[in-house]
Amino acid sequence: MARFQSVNVDEMARELSRLGQVTAPMAREMVAEGAKVLVGTWKSVIRELKHVDTGDMADSVQADEPAQQGGATVAEIYPRGVDRKGVRNAEKAFLLHYGWQAGKAARGKKKSKGRKDTHTGNHFVDTVEQECADAVDYAMESVMNRYMKGD
Repeated sequence: MARFQSVNVDEMARELSRLGQVTAPMAREMVAEGAKVLVGTWKSVIRELKHVDTGDMADSVQADEPAQQGGATVAEIYPRGVDRKGVRNAEKAFLLHYGWQAGKAARGKKKSKGRKDTHTGNHFVDTVEQECADAVDYAMESVMNRYMKGD
């Protein structure tokens, strides 16, 4: 028969709470360091694949400050704002990633004649993730190692 023994649940709860207070700053710093690597990779892949007209989309890639979301520490990384022509950079990234079909009128433009060509998306965001996976892991792990050593 199974047997459960509790030594001191209150003490264990206090220790877990203390551990959360110690690891929360570490997690934020880990995510921030990983995000820096990811931002750099976004920019280099955009330029490598020649997804550059004015360079506004590549220059606008930024990471949010790490925040708690659903019990995890996260930061969103994507192109922000609009370019000098007034086109949203995130929308350009979406279209380059997934592609578009000719003849479809631009959203919100009733008198538009539609796009003249078709573009098959090259899923460049997947390329970004694949190219930087090891570097992001290394950056985050180096932060954790620093905390573990007490630096």
